[in-house]
Amino acid sequence: MARVTLVYPDYTTTRLYSKPQKVRVDRGGWYAEGLAALSATLKQAGHTASLLHVTQPPTREDFAARLTATHPDIIGFSVRTSAFPSVSEWTGWAKDAVHASIVWGGYHASLAPERCMSVAGVDAVLQGDGDLALPQLVDAWITSRTPQGIPGVWWRDGQELRHEPVGPLVANLDELPIPDFSLFDRSRLIATRTHTALGMLSRGCPYSCTYCTNHAFRSLYPNAKNYHRSRTPEGAIAYIQALRTWYPEVRELRFLDNVFGISVDWLARFGELYKREVGLPFACDHRAELLTQDTVQLLADMGCTQVYLGIESGDEALRHRSLGRTMSNELLVQVNERLHAAGIRIFAYNMVGLPGETRATALLTPKLNAQAHTDDACMSVFSPYPSTVLYDVSIKDGSVVEPIDYTRLTFLDQPGFHAGEVAFMALSFNALRRWYRRHGTDSRMGRLMDRIVLSPRLPMRAIVATTEHWEGEREMMKSFLRNRAPGVFLFLKHLLRGHVTPAPHAAAHGHQEGPPRS
Repeated sequence: MARVTLVYPDYTTTRLYSKPQKVRVDRGGWYAEGLAALSATLKQAGHTASLLHVTQPPTREDFAARLTATHPDIIGFSVRTSAFPSVSEWTGWAKDAVHASIVWGGYHASLAPERCMSVAGVDAVLQGDGDLALPQLVDAWITSRTPQGIPGVWWRDGQELRHEPVGPLVANLDELPIPDFSLFDRSRLIATRTHTALGMLSRGCPYSCTYCTNHAFRSLYPNAKNYHRSRTPEGAIAYIQALRTWYPEVRELRFLDNVFGISVDWLARFGELYKREVGLPFACDHRAELLTQDTVQLLADMGCTQVYLGIESGDEALRHRSLGRTMSNELLVQVNERLHAAGIRIFAYNMVGLPGETRATALLTPKLNAQAHTDDACMSVFSPYPSTVLYDVSIKDGSVVEPIDYTRLTFLDQPGFHAGEVAFMALSFNALRRWYRRHGTDSRMGRLMDRIVLSPRLPMRAIVATTEHWEGEREMMKSFLRNRAPGVFLFLKHLLRGHVTPAPHAAAHGHQEGPPRS
């Protein structure tokens, strides 16, 4: 038996555009399905697992003390691209603090294994899903065997770098143990402070958006056709019941599946079981192309209160050409109307700073959100991540230069859309969305706002500095209320977000957003 400590970097840092020397930290506290799944398979194999949940930048002393307290034989680091510099540093700290083998896994490790193996202190990298491979690697290390033959493992044999091909995906998730929710301290999670539990009933996404790494992940596996895989409806209910056993006080569920219930047949069968055996309101992510009248009605009947939907850009041609998302603006508006008619709120994902974008085309995004009457929305700045189509495009046209500092607010600096304009459009998005929703996009007030936003005399730098300060204060207050006074937080959230007729079977409980997209 081995003691395995899983290290989870769960915070983000962003440099203010107006004051690049100042870094804003968004503290974490989010459940991570992948780590809970690894803990479950480790325990099934007879090992123990503990979590070092890093929710803010640690000092060396604090990190070493917390790690040492877990008495690890093996340390597993979860690595995303933006956390690569931090995890590289922590790996050195870990090697100095304890005598343990170190393995990296996660998004960045899977897509850039050679670079990860070049980091001092990394003994192995796991490429692809680690449910089956990690217990095998742990068994090999504690019995002094090499990892040879273990799917997806990279390691050094003397001076030689060796690796095994990634193994096939487990197509039926019911064959894997239910994730070990107890790996997480429930009292430290953000969602549970508002009586919400996060979970996933499927893995993978069948789409190939150009800003996303899904196509690269699919290409790793010999059975790529199974990249989107799910639990059976019965297995999904068993998962939820286990989640409720871990967290009996839960009042609402937030499913983090890339697309919830892609198969209508699956959704119909699951819906019957869910209404009978669970009956909690829930929120989920979906795709406009799949939200037919029948699917929307199924979601509403089950108790869906909010759907997270990717609009991304209000420029239909840019969305098709640059993002690989072929839905029309007309469809997006129709789907939003369909959801509202069923009593379901819409939270829209949007992006700015895309290749080929301008200030004028970026303005179409808050205007489309207004026309679609989205209830809430977020705006992220396009980040060129390795192994994505748009990363290659951005490198080739010189709009971004390596190495990329992922703490920046903006990344691309294009002749037709410079970084200051991107920062302004990102930070002004929700104010513009609300303006156009209130006054209309083709009204006198709407056209007045068009002229203001597109004016060459617009004091963007001053507006960005003021907005960044305001956003910082607002996020601090939001974090304080959510942590110290969750009841007040929920009351204000309901008050500020307006009213939509609740879907059938839906109780009036606010839900927490899931982890930010990386």
